[in-house]
Amino acid sequence: MDERESSESSPESARDVVEKLLAGLPPPDRLVIRLLDLEQKSVKEIASLTGWNIPLIKVRAFRARRKFRDSGGREVEFAGQRTRKTYDHGQGNPFRN
Repeated sequence: MDERESSESSPESARDVVEKLLAGLPPPDRLVIRLLDLEQKSVKEIASLTGWNIPLIKVRAFRARRKFRDSGGREVEFAGQRTRKTYDHGQGNPFRN
């Protein structure tokens, strides 16, 4: 492994990339990602700190994460991120007739 590869995978450079991408987001988006994903605060804690209601926090987090990924943060995994489940077990979608 050469020096360039080791520096690109270091925690410091990853942190720098995340900070740079966060700086490109609007302040409310940056705040919700920082509190929810980086500081691991709960939605209720964020509501208490910001005065935002819970649905607003969830919507802002979803949209902020999408903007973050679209701006180049595709490799970052967010805390508490859910994966989509598929319900097709060879029988089609059980929620459709």
